[in-house]
Amino acid sequence: MADDEVAEIESSVGNRRLRVQFVQLADRYAHQLVAVQADGSELVVLRSIEVAPDDESLEHPALQSLHVQPLAGRDGSLAALVGMSGPNHWSLGVAPDPTAHAPRLIFDAACRIKRNGLIRVASRYKRVAEATPADLIRIEPLPTDGQSASPRLAIAADGISIERAITSSDVAPTTVRWRYAIELLD
Repeated sequence: MADDEVAEIESSVGNRRLRVQFVQLADRYAHQLVAVQADGSELVVLRSIEVAPDDESLEHPALQSLHVQPLAGRDGSLAALVGMSGPNHWSLGVAPDPTAHAPRLIFDAACRIKRNGLIRVASRYKRVAEATPADLIRIEPLPTDGQSASPRLAIAADGISIERAITSSDVAPTTVRWRYAIELLD
C-alpha cells in the first residue's frame, strides 16, 4: 500500500487478486480497483469519481468515515464507509465474495434520502489504464431485496456508472440501496 492509502480490501483466488484501495481526499474517501495477475504485475483499472468537498451532490456518495474489520468466520476483511452530503446520508460496504471462483468484490451502497426530487443515485468510476482490456474485469449489478428498483450499468466513453433509479414509491424519508460486484476475469 502506498503512503497516501488508508486501507485496502482484497479478494484472491489462487495467485490472482483484485484489490480495492481507499485513499483520503480532503474530507472524503475515494477508492481504486487494482488487478494483480499471477506473475505479480499490478494494473489500476478503475478509480471512483468523487465530488469536491464543497459540492453537495445528491446523486453520488460522499464517504467521510472508514472502518475496516476482519470478517467473522472466514478469510478477508470488510470495509464500511459512511458520510453525508446535503440532506442525504450515504454508506458503502465492500467485502470479498466467498463463493466466487475468481477474485470478486461485492459493493453494497445505500442512501438515506431526506427530501424528494432525486432522479437517481450512482457509484461512478473512471477507467484508468489506457491499455485496460475490456475483458479484464466485469461489473455486475446485483439484485437488492425489498427495493423498488434494481441497479443498472451505464457505460460511457469516459467511465462507468452503477445507477439506481429513484421511483415514485421511493418517498422521502427512505433508504435506497444498490449492489454490484466487480470481478477479475481470466
